[in-house]
Amino acid sequence: MHSRNFAARAGRWSAQHRKIAILGWLLFVVLATVIGGNVGQRTLESSKMGNGESKRHDMIVDAAGFPDLPRSLLVTTEASRAALEREIGEPIDLRRFRPNLHLELDAEPWAELGWEGAELLVGDGVRLRLLHPCERCVIPTRHPDTQAKWPGLLRHLDARHGRRFGINARVVAAGEVRLEDEVRVLEAGASGSGHSGR
Repeated sequence: MHSRNFAARAGRWSAQHRKIAILGWLLFVVLATVIGGNVGQRTLESSKMGNGESKRHDMIVDAAGFPDLPRSLLVTTEASRAALEREIGEPIDLRRFRPNLHLELDAEPWAELGWEGAELLVGDGVRLRLLHPCERCVIPTRHPDTQAKWPGLLRHLDARHGRRFGINARVVAAGEVRLEDEVRVLEAGASGSGHSGR
């Protein structure tokens, strides 16, 4: 009789602790899901816009913590890269700016900063809507191979060009883009005039 009572108490103790363990595990899963969702992709609030690739409200932060503009491309020009290199007196590796399209055009350096609302025609029918100049974060200050920091690059961009380099764009008509494709910039309100190159 005494041994059966002991077994019954032991059984109740085990069942009680199993319930606590199960509840604890469920709580852990819920918390991990909530916290994980916050660490992943999310929309930035306006108060947190100061260190992103753009201070617009459509910015997001990806799971790795890098700011990005959803469903967009970054377009840069060789004229601006070369001008920046002359201004700062140091070689500028284009990879610092992570462009999707890098163009050689018959346009002046930094002209792309005024192309908001224009269209970019590339090759056989690809059309991009140019959105707004890209306000740079600290990423370009890191060397693409060594990750060495160069804060002076961002300070120079901030002082001389409002921290802007390149222009964001969205695809209007998709297609294949090839090296050496002809390109044309149709500025807002223009029908056939604009800058051309490749």
